[in-house]
Amino acid sequence: MARSTWCPRLWHEVYIDQNGRVYSCCHNRPAVLGSIREQPLTDIVNAPAIRHHRRRSLRGRLGCYRHCTLLSSTERAAEPPPGLGDGIAYADLERLKVLIGEGCNIDCLMCWQDSASREVINLDSLIGNVDLSPFRGVEIQGGEPLFIPEAKTYFEHVAARGVPISLLTNGTIMTPEWADRIARHSEFIYISLNAATPETHELVNRGSEWSRVMKSLERLRSARKAAGSQLEIRAHMTIVRQNIHEVPDFISSFGDLGFDAADFGFDLRLLPWLTLRPRLRRRLRVDIAAAIAGLADPDRLDTTRLERLRLI
Repeated sequence: MARSTWCPRLWHEVYIDQNGRVYSCCHNRPAVLGSIREQPLTDIVNAPAIRHHRRRSLRGRLGCYRHCTLLSSTERAAEPPPGLGDGIAYADLERLKVLIGEGCNIDCLMCWQDSASREVINLDSLIGNVDLSPFRGVEIQGGEPLFIPEAKTYFEHVAARGVPISLLTNGTIMTPEWADRIARHSEFIYISLNAATPETHELVNRGSEWSRVMKSLERLRSARKAAGSQLEIRAHMTIVRQNIHEVPDFISSFGDLGFDAADFGFDLRLLPWLTLRPRLRRRLRVDIAAAIAGLADPDRLDTTRLERLRLI
């Protein structure tokens, strides 16, 4: 029997980059499936390219599955529903992710994006060719969404249609007005906090200030309280060589700082770097296990990327 490579994202998610190209996940995988500049998303979701990859997924041959950093161990253990085929109804879609552009007001040391870029997605194509009706949630990405005017425009477009719209922000330019919009229209927001201390955070997130990020966090918490919303405020730490030593402290402190939950990303160059440092990995495993054990609610921590790094 072929090993399972079933990936639910091929059936339920859509990712669109700043050029209008459509994929199934935000790592530009498994391939370009179409372009909203050329045809509506309703046509793309059952185009030959995506059907081909769904069949490969079901047959245990999806090439990007093995090295995927998005699928959790629970998702990998799941089985496809009986009788699942390579086609879907448009109404089967659940999540939409859109990379509006790469422009940003800071320059994180591990970021592969061009922070000086002013290229953005064509909003006419995005709005005209993407029917939002099936989506339970939309996520917009940058760059820094609050730095890109088109991202703000699209936020308002989605919110006006009653679809929850969430985002990842570096937390440096959060105005009270945007905190209020996010509290009223978003399910969650990720704030990039790439350390457990101000010094390391500002080393990694070049151009950021810890105090400004904490002020944004407080604005969001205040706006949530005023709106009576269920907004979840998540701390996101991208692990790099310069901050990996602070992962245990990040786990121990995110709740005390005022975040509801936390998760991780990592620089792909970290995988071979850690492999050459088995002592460091072993020490981190011990310290991370102790930090997780000390959490009042471990479910508030998404450990998917820690598993991928073999740190738990």
